[in-house]
Amino acid sequence: MIPNDKGDFWMNDIKEMLLREAMEAVRDNNRAGFEKAAYYDAGMGNYLIKLYEDRLSLEEKCRIALYHYSNHGDFYPAIRKYVRKARVIRPKNWRDALPSSEREKEVFIVYRGGGETISKASYCLSWALSKEVAEWFMKRHERTHPGEQHLYRASIAADKVIAYIGNRNEYEIVQYRGVRNVEEIEFEVQ
Repeated sequence: MIPNDKGDFWMNDIKEMLLREAMEAVRDNNRAGFEKAAYYDAGMGNYLIKLYEDRLSLEEKCRIALYHYSNHGDFYPAIRKYVRKARVIRPKNWRDALPSSEREKEVFIVYRGGGETISKASYCLSWALSKEVAEWFMKRHERTHPGEQHLYRASIAADKVIAYIGNRNEYEIVQYRGVRNVEEIEFEVQ
């Protein structure tokens, strides 16, 4: 039985069915059948990446990982592992998704809000082009993980960006060890 982080039993039945279908699809070399399961949710994607890690191309693993990353995928080790490597699938026109004011820049100013120390911040995958978004994440993290919270600003060269995810108005720059000049900045109390 596939673990379900929400404890929904009916979800386990669906996931078990999808897992069987994915295994049959791999056996029958049916890409569409495999992708139906791999793209179902982050837990299933993570499980299938690990299960078929030696049979999937790097590009396939990265596509699955990036697809799930902003929707709870950051909780799963295989998803994080292949997001870190996903610059290999970054389209040439990735800048088209950026806000128009950012598209031509070679260095971006990015922000991050959370509970990690400054020494660990550069390892964090998610940064935002917007200080307000980073502040929102810092406040949310404070509610779910009481303790000291931090707001950071850094710079990142465009060629170090793994992906830009703008579909949830989070202006998210995905990176791994590419941010430079990380500094803690003051949080503006409102």
